[in-house]
Amino acid sequence: MIPSQRQKLLMQIIDEREYVSINYLTSHFGVSHMTIRRDIAELGKHQKVKAVSGGVRKAGVESTELPRTFKVNIARDAKSAIARSAASLVNFEKVIYLDAGTTCYEIARELAARHDLVFITNDIETTSLLIKSTRSEVYFVGGRIDKENGSSVGLLASETLSKFNIDLAFISAAAFNATGISSSDENKSQIKKSVSQVSSKSVLVADASKYGLISLHKCLPLNKFETLITDNHLTDNAREKLETCVSNIIIAELDVND
Repeated sequence: MIPSQRQKLLMQIIDEREYVSINYLTSHFGVSHMTIRRDIAELGKHQKVKAVSGGVRKAGVESTELPRTFKVNIARDAKSAIARSAASLVNFEKVIYLDAGTTCYEIARELAARHDLVFITNDIETTSLLIKSTRSEVYFVGGRIDKENGSSVGLLASETLSKFNIDLAFISAAAFNATGISSSDENKSQIKKSVSQVSSKSVLVADASKYGLISLHKCLPLNKFETLITDNHLTDNAREKLETCVSNIIIAELDVND
């Protein structure tokens, strides 16, 4: 199938749905992630579609971050692999921050069996999981609740975070590239900045579908992270660009059972 034919069919699918994931499109058309990304970029030039975290939506739809009910089903295998790699980094560190979002929720699942840690998070579902699953201490960072994504955000949450000394922070991102991470919500951006300021080590956890996306509000440059953990859908070209900004990049191996 030539690109123009595929792009026409892709538009038909997008017209029928609010949002379509890149994983769905690669499976549907039997092509690579990069092929679909080129199709999306071509359609984007004509302002027909808008690339968003993990997929694409029709242009003209408000380009805010997707609600959690959508994100939970995006790149699930990649998030599980990233979580396993992230958990393996927790050795002698005691105070662990888990950012809001589905990727850090998976990290919480991996670490829940540990009883020697102190967890800090602004994510409601992660807090609920840890309450039920671990004997480690758990701190929930209060503040204004973002109902769409189930997390606390804003000035009060940022001020609370400033009172901690964090050994290792796992920070998620809805959009990242070689210049850094960004967010559609300035309140979420402030949370990530506050965490970075009080953490001895910061690790960016983001599946490859987030690479190349740019949101309105700058959060952190990549050189604020000691490590980036992503999945093997990241292209060699993208990795080369990222290696100039972050010293350690871990490509998480996807489990065939995921």
